Amino acid sequence: MLDITLDLPLPELEELSEALLNFTSVADLQAWLTQQG
Repeated sequence: MLDITLDLPLPELEELSEALLNFTSVADLQAWLTQQG
């Protein structure tokens, strides 16, 4: 289980919710978060 606290502004949370549909692994999430800065 992944234990992450996300403190993102609403627009970024909306982008993440769309991006999640394409993630196939935790690494995809980590890469997305890294790209967001």
